[in-house]
Amino acid sequence: DEGRLSISLEEAVGTAPQFVNNTVISTEEIIRRETPGLIHWTSSAGLTGWRAGHKANYDLKLVPRSQREESSEDIAAHLGEILNRIPGTTFRVRSRSTSMVGGSSGESVRIDIRGYDFKTAEMLGNRVKEICEGVRGVTDAKLSRDLGMPENRIYIDREKAGKMKVSVQTIATALRTMLAGSEAGYYREHGEEYVILVQVKGAKELGTDDILDM
Repeated sequence: DEGRLSISLEEAVGTAPQFVNNTVISTEEIIRRETPGLIHWTSSAGLTGWRAGHKANYDLKLVPRSQREESSEDIAAHLGEILNRIPGTTFRVRSRSTSMVGGSSGESVRIDIRGYDFKTAEMLGNRVKEICEGVRGVTDAKLSRDLGMPENRIYIDREKAGKMKVSVQTIATALRTMLAGSEAGYYREHGEEYVILVQVKGAKELGTDDILDM
């Protein structure tokens, strides 16, 4: 029991980041009230280079196990039950442990489904999720791919990139900055910290042709 909790928040695909941020703010009092032994927590919401705009994450720190009656697993289960009463939002609360498989994420088992047919992968993923949810001891199962989120693949002409002396990594980083944004730093005001995100204006409206013309 390392006294750390991880909370992931997920709203419907396409939900504007500002609404997700409002949900995060509205949960602050619930977290304070329903988390015994809470020392502090951090939260981040909205679009980053690794997270979709309709999601958010929290990281909670608790007092040592000897100073509280409940285990972190019990607190996580209770907090998850309370938070999931908020309509239109899915919360997943886990007790984090750096000794678990997969590092400190708290997710001890990961199942990969590989292939080129997204519809088949979606069907198999849902089936595997149902099976996992029926396994004793499994508290949560989720799909890593957001259903309903449009997806296009861009293939880089490595030969042409080589002639122009531009690495594949440089091109991939530029695309990520244009479409998902890249963190350029932090802005602090009145005790609050905000991520500075650099992104092309109107990125959500860009079509494949617009991206390839850049």
